Amino acid sequence: AYSRACHARENGGTMGTVEGASLLKSVGAAKYEARDYEGAREAFAQARRIREQTGSLMTQEGAQLLASLGLNRRAYGDFRGALAAFEEARGIHRAIGAAA
Repeated sequence: AYSRACHARENGGTMGTVEGASLLKSVGAAKYEARDYEGAREAFAQARRIREQTGSLMTQEGAQLLASLGLNRRAYGDFRGALAAFEEARGIHRAIGAAA
């Protein structure tokens, strides 16, 4: 299902939108749950690039993406990378006034 949705967004030129980033985060989460940490990393990285390009990283959804990226990094042993992602997510929460 995610694969079809991604292809539809790519073909329609809408993958580079906030909605596309949300879809990619969901793809990453599904891959993480399946223990496909490399696939999750790729999906989360692409979602992050889109959020940066669209100016939507400094949002609750952006912080959630970074937290997911941190969990994925921790799962494959990149503890420093995980900590950096968690700290960035916490910084966004603080900046937007959300509970961290």
